[in-house]
Amino acid sequence: MRTPEDVKQEVELLYELTRDAVPGDWDYADHTWTYCATSDGRDGAHFNIFSQRREQPLPNSPESVANMVESIWADQGHPVKAEYSADFPQPRWILSDPAWLAGSGPEGLLVQFTVGDDYADFSATSRCVAGDLAELSFVE
Repeated sequence: MRTPEDVKQEVELLYELTRDAVPGDWDYADHTWTYCATSDGRDGAHFNIFSQRREQPLPNSPESVANMVESIWADQGHPVKAEYSADFPQPRWILSDPAWLAGSGPEGLLVQFTVGDDYADFSATSRCVAGDLAELSFVE
């Protein structure tokens, strides 16, 4: 049985490792708990993160950065393959677990990283875990 702290730490660790691989001024203002229902129908919560760094040079090409983060995520048990997409105003490389546009994974988990010229973002929705949303939100 996973705890709220377990699911939060899972996505926060991926965020921290990604942020450390792509240094710069990341805006981490958007992180919160939101309501979900567990697979057995109980009230629960997801921990959500959205963070981005804009208008800052990348340490390498967007493709190289995506490949580096791909390796980091694989080491954490998230074997993903970077995909290139020109569907954004500025083309980007995308890492997504599960695959890009495939929905969420087990218990609602969805982790994504996109990187393009002078831009990167990280978003995650943790696994849904039983808990009281109001109590978990208060802790943040």
